[in-house]
Parts: sequence; structure tokens; C-alpha cells
Amino acid sequence: MIELAIRSETIANTISSYLDVHPDDRDSLAFVLELLQNGVDLISGSDERALVTVGAILVDSFGRVLHVADEGQWVLPAGPIEEDDVKLSHVALRVLTALPGVDSDGLCPIAVHPTHIHVHQTPECAKEGNQRRRVEIRYFYRASNGLLQRIIEAEGSNQLRMIWEDKTTLVVCRDPTGEGFPRSQHK
Repeated sequence: MIELAIRSETIANTISSYLDVHPDDRDSLAFVLELLQNGVDLISGSDERALVTVGAILVDSFGRVLHVADEGQWVLPAGPIEEDDVKLSHVALRVLTALPGVDSDGLCPIAVHPTHIHVHQTPECAKEGNQRRRVEIRYFYRASNGLLQRIIEAEGSNQLRMIWEDKTTLVVCRDPTGEGFPRSQHK
């Protein structure tokens, strides 16, 4: 078995800290904490009830949220925790920088802690009749204008299937700054 730098204890502590700030999410995350407290591995993919992944909410200067194509749906960028990942926030950064046109120089993290933890059934699990739920720990980033231009260029070269949607279409997105997002002026 592969030894991961990020362990179940890290996930449990992250969720507990998140719930200190977002107590209304306690009911939706209670089963995850119970599984983790019982020693269930939710990172490797071996458990059939839940899998923890890490995602990113990337907002541009117009307040639009980046979505990527996945199984015929538009979703927030997310990915698994890998062997050499040492921090959950680094997983979110890795997921973003894996997209064509995205580099870390154009990303500004808004919060050091997760902005949202979203529990959902993946499209592939729904197709297979599998009840596994994905527990997606999301970090919030803003894109610089230079990064926005590089992403647009990557989109134009058909290297990338992405869309930007006005943040109002993403009801689970929370702005950790409390300032609100600027409204989209185009597209």
C-alpha cells in the first residue's frame, strides 16, 4: 500500500476546522467524520461509501467561476490526493496548474483554509448505480488578468474545454472575504 503524506487525520482536522466556521454544514459532513473516526481510508479510493478529493474555485476579475468539462457536465476543477501531496491546499493548486494556460504566478489564494466542502455523487457513480459520495474540499483563488488572457488563448487553441459562469449560477460558492464578487460584465 502506498504511504500518503496527507492522512485521514489531516482530513478530519480540516473538516473539523471548517465546521467551526460553517456549523450549518455539520449534518452533511457528519457521516464523513464518523467514517474517519472509525479509521476508514477515504483518500485511496478503496472505500465504497466516500472518496475525498480536493478542488478549486477560481474566480476571474469579472466574478465568473471557472468550470471544466467532466463526464458531459460542467464542474469545478478537482482531483485526487496523490502520494507526494503534503498539504490539501497544494492539491488544489496542482489541480489548477494542470489545466492548459494556468500557472501559479497568475493565481492568488484568497484563504488558507477551505472555502467550501461539497458532498455529492459523481456522474460516473450515478451511471453505475454506485452510492459512493465524493467529499470535495475546495479552496478559493482569484485569477490575475494575465492568467485570464493565457486561459482564453488556451481555449482558443482547442486545448481546453472550460467555461466561465457568473458566480450566481454556483450557489454553493462562498466568498471568504465577505466582500462579494463583482458582477460579470460580459459573456
